Amino acid sequence: MYKVQRADVDGLKIFEVGEKYFFEDLGLRNAIRVFDFRRDVNKLMENAVYMHLREFLSME
Repeated sequence: MYKVQRADVDGLKIFEVGEKYFFEDLGLRNAIRVFDFRRDVNKLMENAVYMHLREFLSME
């Protein structure tokens, strides 16, 4: 699980309220929360994009 500070789209300002959490293993996330595809699809896509960018940026 990764904790990330929220930032605006330009990345210039860090928001003071809350962090976002991303799971490396979505099965763990789905075991903790009841899985509902219609409600969770946007969060799952955001998680997939974060994990892809994390891996991509670590290669550079």
